[in-house]
Amino acid sequence: MVNVAVSPAAQQAKPTPAPAIKAKAGPVRAQLPPDDLVGTTLGNYEIQSLSAKFQTERLYRARQTNIERQVLLTVLDPESAKDSAVLERFLADSRAKARVSHTTIAAVYEGGSDRGFHFYSSEFAPVPTLAQIQAQGGTLKPLVALQIFKVVAEALAYFSKEGIAHQPLTAEAILLKPGGLPRLANIACGDSSSTPSDASEMEALGGFIHKSLPQSADSKPAREVAASLLRAADQPITWPEVAALAESKLPKAAPADAAKIQARDIAVSRAVGENRKKSRSRVIIGSSISLALTAAACFAIYYHLNSSSIIQVDDLGAMIEIPAGEFAYQDERKELPKFYISKYEVSIYEYKKFLDALAADPGLAARIAHPSQPPGKSHVPKGWADETQLEPPNPGYFNRARKWGQYQGAALSLDSPVFGVDWFDAYAYANWKGRKLPTEEQWEKVARGQQGWKYPWGDEEELKRANTGADFTANPDPKKGGEQDGFKRSSPVNQPASDKSPYGVVGLAGNVSEWTATLAEDPEMPGEQIPVIRGGNWKNPAGSASTRRVIKLDELMSDETLGFRTVSDGPPAQ
Repeated sequence: MVNVAVSPAAQQAKPTPAPAIKAKAGPVRAQLPPDDLVGTTLGNYEIQSLSAKFQTERLYRARQTNIERQVLLTVLDPESAKDSAVLERFLADSRAKARVSHTTIAAVYEGGSDRGFHFYSSEFAPVPTLAQIQAQGGTLKPLVALQIFKVVAEALAYFSKEGIAHQPLTAEAILLKPGGLPRLANIACGDSSSTPSDASEMEALGGFIHKSLPQSADSKPAREVAASLLRAADQPITWPEVAALAESKLPKAAPADAAKIQARDIAVSRAVGENRKKSRSRVIIGSSISLALTAAACFAIYYHLNSSSIIQVDDLGAMIEIPAGEFAYQDERKELPKFYISKYEVSIYEYKKFLDALAADPGLAARIAHPSQPPGKSHVPKGWADETQLEPPNPGYFNRARKWGQYQGAALSLDSPVFGVDWFDAYAYANWKGRKLPTEEQWEKVARGQQGWKYPWGDEEELKRANTGADFTANPDPKKGGEQDGFKRSSPVNQPASDKSPYGVVGLAGNVSEWTATLAEDPEMPGEQIPVIRGGNWKNPAGSASTRRVIKLDELMSDETLGFRTVSDGPPAQ
């Protein structure tokens, strides 16, 4: 979704909020056909699609060609620019927005003019807004609500400290990236009279959040902050005090499972120490055989805790040849040339090698990145790394797989599929390997075979054959879930072996869903192209697992049930 603050003139021309609140798929303004600027170039910006249209301004998704990045381009209509007051207001707004330099506020990059069009570019933030979540009847997790309070309070305190005027806070200006910290659209403007009082904005923010919280006991801290904001007119409070209050309600320590893991780690270390003491006593009495056995045991424990090379899948990384020929593709017959595809989904172990290569070669990331990838983007998956800002540190899923083989109450190993990767991550990995992501046609041929089966093994649903959500439960008890297929969450990439296509490719009906190279029109934003996701996963009910097709995540989003595999036109290098 496109999120941006616009000038007061454009705000006045916005449609009333009622249609947007009722719309299920997002703001009405996103439902727009292309106009005469789409496909043309303004300065260094190649205009790709129209995102919103107001009385004097239009918003476009564009590509900045000189440095290859996606931007949101705000363009003043040439006819409106003939009015000197409108033009000056537009320029003043763009200057005010450009002054903003804050980590949680969307940035404005530069302004310019070309062929009578005045414009400025800003950060492209394709994430849901609080307004959209409310319009769809969604609720906020209490932790996210507290983060919103803190982020918005710090941002508005920044505006006040820097003397930057801003438009009134709205729910649409609060950007909620799944799995990331909330952010604020750039609501700076050149008209100081637009800035509302602190008390009125606090009341608005408290109201936004209060009505979005679930009726649960763990919502109490967030409700207390909301109540403080709703009383701001009678009991004044400053934005820094709001930020501090929200922060005081946030968790201060690592989750309980992290503490348990650390305790287990300490216990294992003590056990190693005890074994070493015993081995020394055996040396004294001349028991060389016992010493050797104890040393071997200690080494095995140490190796288990510290090695990232323990894998159980012998042919990890294998590629399978898919012969040329005709096949059933959805409701038609198609033909593809010969290609090669990963036998398994890319594993945690394989992805770690990719991250190591990036760390060893600072220039590698730029060479393998997709042209549209945002500059400076990290390829570390969501949830992969340790949360080092916590005390004690909360282990990320890589260390959990490497040291303890457990994650979220379920087994996780280095040969489990990597997850939390977005489309740009998958593209870069494939490019690093000298390969590509499979097209949707390639994926479907491999999954359904020439016959066009409903499942990789045939047309009959067999719940035990694939790791799907038919037996998934969020119950933290590790003994709950996995009754059908044997796995509560993800499984090693070679299991279940029965989830195998006619060509011998494993894991297409379940385990994790997979990114493809194919782009399709965003159902919530006509004119936008987003990647197609194929296949079932450990959380999704079985259904037609190998024919499952999803178009809902843009290329910067990720999910715990989403991974990928790669293809190549020729045989893999030995």
